[in-house]
Amino acid sequence: MLKRTASTGHFQHIPSTDVYFRVISAELFPAVRVCGFLYVTLYLFLVSDSFFYIGSLQNARSVNRQKRAQFEGSSHHDRSVVTVVSAYYNLHSPKHSHGDYAVWMSNFLSEVPCYLYIFTDDESYPMLRELRSAHLNRTKFLIKPFEELRMAKLGEAFWRKHYDMDPRWKRHNSRLYIIWNEKTNFVMDAIGDDPFNSDYFIWCDIGSFRNASRLPQLRTFPNEKKISQLDSTKIHMEILYPFRRRDYALLPNNGLPVRRFQKEVRLAGGFMVGHRRAWQKWNGIFYETLMRMSEANRFVGDDQIVMVNVAVLHPELTKFITPKPYFNDTGDGWFYFQYLFS
Repeated sequence: MLKRTASTGHFQHIPSTDVYFRVISAELFPAVRVCGFLYVTLYLFLVSDSFFYIGSLQNARSVNRQKRAQFEGSSHHDRSVVTVVSAYYNLHSPKHSHGDYAVWMSNFLSEVPCYLYIFTDDESYPMLRELRSAHLNRTKFLIKPFEELRMAKLGEAFWRKHYDMDPRWKRHNSRLYIIWNEKTNFVMDAIGDDPFNSDYFIWCDIGSFRNASRLPQLRTFPNEKKISQLDSTKIHMEILYPFRRRDYALLPNNGLPVRRFQKEVRLAGGFMVGHRRAWQKWNGIFYETLMRMSEANRFVGDDQIVMVNVAVLHPELTKFITPKPYFNDTGDGWFYFQYLFS
């Protein structure tokens, strides 16, 4: 939520939980107290879950227990500095087939013995468990129906609006938008449960390990020593094309960037690394930015566009890493983190 300061005319970030209590006290909207209360309550329920746990990681555990979800995996886990978080739902997307993902997931789940937290549904769970059978003592599954994902609760009309804005609509669908934008929620739920007692959490797209011939060099992903040396106040992302000064120009009416970034590739959203405290900050800001963009009729189906807006509006929260040539200059820059942190 944004408030414009009288002294400077600039927009000031107000945490979502602060908005909730200030609406109740009529500080922000005295003339429409009831309407404001209902609006903010709905926003917090659908997007941030702050209505239930007010940003507390300890209380997030109780929220997870309230949700209709089934947990699978080993009953005993070791401690790991880093937990990798991923998810798989068969979306029937024209971008990549289930067959493509079956091969890529086999590379990852079977060959990379990281401490892993996976979200999936009843349909896909048996296959994932079989692929991960050699490392179940380092794995936790959370079986959660697609319709219970927070981004799915925004409703069909919300995502249809953004599908109609998508220049790549032939390769995408609304279910893909939901999964892309649910990534931060997945990480926050893993942090709240924290079966491996970790400090750092990595979001890793489950189809990211695509080159089987390179797996021997990647089996140590993620290297705990390398991860623990990262700045604990930042979310670390791969930057594919640098930002220019003009990219930071903001509109006076809503405080969003002048540039829409809709047809520009800047950040790789398949890998994101951060300390639990950095993720907690990122969580509220990411979903607040998504809602602001949607209200301004800006496309939010592709989470990487929302990430770019967050990076412009909150540069203090992000740290960019530029991919360098690797594997004798044959490595794909989109997947540089799996090499860098192995």
